[in-house]
Amino acid sequence: MTLEFRAAVLTKCAEAGMTADEIADRLDSICDDMERNEKRAFDLASLLSPVTAAAGGVLSNAPMVAWAAPPLLGAAAGYGLAKATDIDDTTVAEIQKQEQIDELRNQRELLARKRRMYAQR
Repeated sequence: MTLEFRAAVLTKCAEAGMTADEIADRLDSICDDMERNEKRAFDLASLLSPVTAAAGGVLSNAPMVAWAAPPLLGAAAGYGLAKATDIDDTTVAEIQKQEQIDELRNQRELLARKRRMYAQR
């Protein structure tokens, strides 16, 4: 603890009207809290060490990653687009059926026009 921190804590305790025993208890609890926080910080650092080590391994190979990333990202994007626009068999059958219906309508309209044209002669 720094001297400024100690002075601030003692000033706050004195302003609160605490006795010497209460101040000692308060300082003990503050020290215990600080030790727990240091242990938590140490635990967090130990948990994150594999992540930082892996990131360091990737960053040490940055030129290779920068060289390989564009083709890999392009391949992944292309594969995703191909799968997104893929047509399954049921869709093909539905499209063929709709095309047949449209062609039959066109032929019916063409026949109706020819009949009207022949009827006018």
